[in-house]
Amino acid sequence: MTMSSLAIYNDFRRLITPIALREVIVAHEEMKCTRQSFREWCIALGLAEDINALGTEVKDWLTIEGWRLLESTVRGYGFGFAIGTRRVSNNIDQGKGGWSNLIGSSDIASVNDDAYLYLAPNDEIANSFRIADESGNDCDMAHYLGIPKCCADFFSIVWPAASRCQGDLCPYSCAMSEDYTYPWDWHTNIVSQYFGGSLISFFPCSFQCSNARSKGKKTFKILSRINRDWAKSVKAISKGIFIYTEYGGVHRWSQYTLKGKQVILSGKVQSTVCDHSMSNARIIEYSTPHDMIVHTDSQMFHLSGADVALFIF
Repeated sequence: MTMSSLAIYNDFRRLITPIALREVIVAHEEMKCTRQSFREWCIALGLAEDINALGTEVKDWLTIEGWRLLESTVRGYGFGFAIGTRRVSNNIDQGKGGWSNLIGSSDIASVNDDAYLYLAPNDEIANSFRIADESGNDCDMAHYLGIPKCCADFFSIVWPAASRCQGDLCPYSCAMSEDYTYPWDWHTNIVSQYFGGSLISFFPCSFQCSNARSKGKKTFKILSRINRDWAKSVKAISKGIFIYTEYGGVHRWSQYTLKGKQVILSGKVQSTVCDHSMSNARIIEYSTPHDMIVHTDSQMFHLSGADVALFIF
């Protein structure tokens, strides 16, 4: 970690969430600002050359002195910023370990609500970014976030359907990847966000999308330069077997052997839920990424449908 990055870390760590903080550090290294993804996201992740703004949440309960410290810190590192005029609250996903893919928005603040903080190279860009976010202009949002057009178009098409559930596009990205042979490119793995991190902050139009891969590789390169161990940990999390369910948890194995349409699992499973049936899973047999039979030590069960998915990276 460079001295400049370390200084940012020490100054920002009390004020901004750790994941968002990483993106501020990455942004500083590139002399640009980054933002997470579309308006339904709450924490900043990801990086691209054409991203020129970053947004994250800050707590309403920050004191006046806290706001002044935040402003002086932000401006001290050459960022412009804007504070969101609306208040947001997280609609926690069922089965996602406390993650939130949907938010509620209100003009009236409550004690549990957050405000968005928009960082950019100057105040004008930050305020324009705020307006785009608060008005729901997905096209302008994609521009500010540096999301590839193919992935932004994909989001616009499937978001109305995904938002009727919990706002999670992982199974849709999976469906768009069915024609590609496993394993898929780990640089595009957004599913790993549920286990601590991912290199991209948007749902890719497929897990073999060359534009999404480019963004992931760029992020990994920068993180490696800032903190090699940090980057290695994200890489480790991004690789493996992931079984996704909309409401019953997301499960991950770091070690596996792929034999045709059969996956032999080894090692312990990680899960976003405590009570699950995957702890003794040994073999996965699949016909499509959305249709599989999971064998445990004592039983087998069938997972199928649009709200389940098998990811192999």
